[in-house]
Amino acid sequence: MAPTLTCPTDISTQSPDGLPVNVSFQMPAAQGGSPPVPVTCSVPATNAFPIGTTPVTCTATDALSRSASCSFTVEVRPPPELRFTRFVAFGDSLTAGEVSPAPSLLFLSPTDAYPFRLEGMLRARYPRQTITVENHGVPGELATEGGGARLPSVLTARRPEVVLIMEGTNDLHTRTPDRIVDALNGMIRDASQRQVMVFLATVPPQRPGGRRDAVARIVPVLNDLIRALAAREKVPLVDVYAPLAADLSLIGRDDLHPTELGYQVMARTFFDAIVARLDTSVTPPAFGR
Repeated sequence: MAPTLTCPTDISTQSPDGLPVNVSFQMPAAQGGSPPVPVTCSVPATNAFPIGTTPVTCTATDALSRSASCSFTVEVRPPPELRFTRFVAFGDSLTAGEVSPAPSLLFLSPTDAYPFRLEGMLRARYPRQTITVENHGVPGELATEGGGARLPSVLTARRPEVVLIMEGTNDLHTRTPDRIVDALNGMIRDASQRQVMVFLATVPPQRPGGRRDAVARIVPVLNDLIRALAAREKVPLVDVYAPLAADLSLIGRDDLHPTELGYQVMARTFFDAIVARLDTSVTPPAFGR
């Protein structure tokens, strides 16, 4: 009986840096045939494979010169890349990175802020690209006044490709959610006129039951309007509210600002949204830029 041969299944991997990747596969074992039945493959079982798809053919030949062959492929995908690399994070103290270790104590911690942590995450995933996430958060700023007026100058001066907008929390004390959303809409259109892509974020929750209880109850109303705005303007939504609301221990002692871990969760939420939308190996949703 002539020998038979079954090859491994196709192999797929990714190059982290654009260079060939060492890939090992198990040499197929021949069944049947008159021994000896050596097996040879067109590529060694351990080999550096370049980016692309490399066919591998293995052949078994027995002592009576009867042979059997099988084939498989080794695919090496190129390293991940982002469509855009220059980001500006725009907002208030929740962007700037204020933390509250005590109810009446606040201090600015830029290395805990979500933009700093987000930049580290993006650089780790895309090591061949120079990615920047500039922090342009201003504590105490209102979207309806300072934010809308400040954004054009930031975009003109910094010339980002993408702006991450998360603002409106401070307005909730004196402004209606409708007015806040109008201000955010103006920011989106300012950025769009400058060909800057917008990611629009919901605002984080505030802990209910305390001194912020009245405002905490309005936050979900505002966020529903923000979600609708993102859909209407066809910009990606970053829903930072959802994971923080699911675990209020991520909100600090002042019932407003995230903890250090809370900012990490926010950064991860922005990271996931950016990868889903801008990674060249991912098919983005069929809306927006």
